[in-house]
Amino acid sequence: MVLHTNGLHYVAVDFCGCDNQISNRQQLLRSKWFPATVHQPQTCASFCLLETFHVITLAGKLSTHEYYKAMEYLTDNTELNLPKVGIVISDQSSSLIFLFFPQTRYKSFMRMIHMFRHLKLMKHAGRGNIQGGLVTTGAGDLAPGCPACPIPGVNLPANWKDVDSKWQ
Repeated sequence: MVLHTNGLHYVAVDFCGCDNQISNRQQLLRSKWFPATVHQPQTCASFCLLETFHVITLAGKLSTHEYYKAMEYLTDNTELNLPKVGIVISDQSSSLIFLFFPQTRYKSFMRMIHMFRHLKLMKHAGRGNIQGGLVTTGAGDLAPGCPACPIPGVNLPANWKDVDSKWQ
């Protein structure tokens, strides 16, 4: 299932199985699809959707649920042919009963948004270029520095300790 700006889509994907095979997750990312899980992804969102959602929620204060419902309406406004999942139930007479319920990808969408925003925050903070990367990020490392706070070597002159007391 691929979530895109114009709705929810079933897409048949054949992953590469050659000798130089890379992970399914990496293949999806190279196709600009963000997977909902790391192992055996079944749902992904296009980068276009994630960027659009990010900007709309920051500018328009739209909730995630409202945005997801809008994607469902774009897919099928009658709500008759929304993606469904089958559940098999067996009774004591060993006959199988198949039940189909509407399947929402809302939790997967929330997970992808959470991961995407976290990675975007780390990227803007430059954590990918530091030895150890994201793992070595400690508490407060992403907070911007306060320009009003005096920091030697940054916004204080080199001789700040030798300045007359009336200017300190």
